[in-house]
Amino acid sequence: MDNLGNQLHRIIKNAIIISFDQVELAELTYGAFDIAARSIQLSDQEEIIVSFPIGYRPDKTPIESTRTYKKEKLLLRYH
Repeated sequence: MDNLGNQLHRIIKNAIIISFDQVELAELTYGAFDIAARSIQLSDQEEIIVSFPIGYRPDKTPIESTRTYKKEKLLLRYH
């Protein structure tokens, strides 16, 4: 029988698991930013071109946008 205590326990357990997953993803993202910033710092280019998806077409292919950043301004966004 599934009583209220068991339901609450399961809800809290799942919330804790999800919280740890979110923290892990945040750490991985922070590490990726560090790698990207280091790569930009080592680059000889003074302008960096970045492409990123902004949506999808009806056939599920991404709609891409491109932006050009000054090296120093982009580095400021990473730190």
